[in-house]
Amino acid sequence: MLSDVFSLIGVCLTLVDNFVAFLIGRVITGFALGINFGLVAVYVVEISPMPLRGSLGSLPVFFMAIGTTFSYALAYTMPSTINDGEEDNTWRILLAIPGIIFLARFFIFLFFFKYDTPISYFLVHNDKEKAKECL
Repeated sequence: MLSDVFSLIGVCLTLVDNFVAFLIGRVITGFALGINFGLVAVYVVEISPMPLRGSLGSLPVFFMAIGTTFSYALAYTMPSTINDGEEDNTWRILLAIPGIIFLARFFIFLFFFKYDTPISYFLVHNDKEKAKECL
């Protein structure tokens, strides 16, 4: 959830009309996405049954590739012309879409999904034998 907070801060900075703030926001968002991607992969592998771990573990990579392709397709449809001497800033809408996703995920995890993985649950409750069974 902390990475979602960093992501929201980064997205807010990318929407500001200042080049330095824009770059700082993109760097913060990139780091937060990297943290999220690693956490999602570990979580999926830990909660999936043993026979399905390999195939389910590759799903985050697959969906990240689909999302990247989708974002490129959306960016291609954005206008890139200057109208009446004013630059068109509609491309910034694409930068706000991750903020919507981060905000929704933050509240979903805050109110609905409060569970850890089985392995971390058993380790917190000092039951190392059951944690080894889950592995």
